[in-house]
Parts: sequence; C-alpha cells; structure tokens
Amino acid sequence: MAPMFKLYFITIIAVLLLCSPLSAQRQYWAGAGLELAETQGLTGWAFGAQTGVAWRRSYTGVFVRQTTALVRAENASNLPYDISMQYAGLLGAWHRPAIGALEVGVGFQIGLGRAVRRWDSSLGLPNDKDAILVAVPFVGLELPLGRRFRIAAHSGYRFFGGLDGIDQWHGRDFWALANSIQLRVNFVDRK
Repeated sequence: MAPMFKLYFITIIAVLLLCSPLSAQRQYWAGAGLELAETQGLTGWAFGAQTGVAWRRSYTGVFVRQTTALVRAENASNLPYDISMQYAGLLGAWHRPAIGALEVGVGFQIGLGRAVRRWDSSLGLPNDKDAILVAVPFVGLELPLGRRFRIAAHSGYRFFGGLDGIDQWHGRDFWALANSIQLRVNFVDRK
C-alpha cells in the first residue's frame, strides 16, 4: 500500500470519527503542541497541531507533526546532513480526575509520514525521503482552565518504524522518550 494512500485512508477515518454520533454528545476541540525528545545525543523538538472531538472522559482526533533535526551526521564521503520527520495520524486518550481540577490522562498517537534527509545547503544536493510509521503511547496530567481551555503535559515513548532507505539509519535509531505540552481549546458544544 503506497504511503500517500495510507494517509488518505487515515484522513477518511478521522472525518468519519468527527462526524460520528459520538461527536454529537460533547464538543469539538483544536490545539497546538510542542514535544521534546533526545535521539543520538541530539535534542529534537516536534511541533504541530491537532483537532478532534471530546465526549465525557475521552477524546479522539487527528494530529500533524514536524520535527527539527533528530540526528546530524555525515555520509561515507564526509558530506554533512541532518534527518527530520514529518508525520500525521490519529490520536485518542482517556482522562480521569486526580486531585482537585487536575486530571490524569492516558492515550496514544499512531500515524504515517516521512523521514527527510537534508544536506548542508551549500552542497546543492536533493533531499532524500523515506516512509515511516510512528506510534506514541503516553501518560500525563491535564488541567482544565474553565470550560474552553485545557493544558496537558504528557510523557510517552516515540517509536518509529519503516525507515531503512537513508544511509545506515533505521527506525529504531530514533526511538526516544518524548515529553510534550499542549494547549487545547473547546470551541463548539454539542449536548
């Protein structure tokens, strides 16, 4: 199955989830997040957006992420390059009250995307790309700020698979503990 077809498949599933009868029970939300992970001794950031539907103590949706360089290396000819990731997919979580307004959340993200090797700009070489699969189970704390806003801090482990076409790198080389902070806004109530 081609990577682009898989991305379309994920998008169709996400649209069906957002339009399902479950969405009529609660509210739609959108948010932005920042993730920090260290791979191969290099600290990489991932930033992105997400949207979905929440009901009772659960939420689901879609996300998109872009990382900064996760590794900086040289090829056999000593030409420098870095590798970053771009991916999108589905997410889901369940949260439960813990102490006061603070809630504990447990969830997952799973998606498809690509790894991109970028050469030093002075070399003028074309970028290389390879398809990847990403999965991130996570646990964290969430704090509702009134009815509309929610801040979440999650910690999870980011797994990459499918990367085999760029030098000697494999998906496992990029596995890492990933800590994130997110701001979500509930913008349409459906009761």
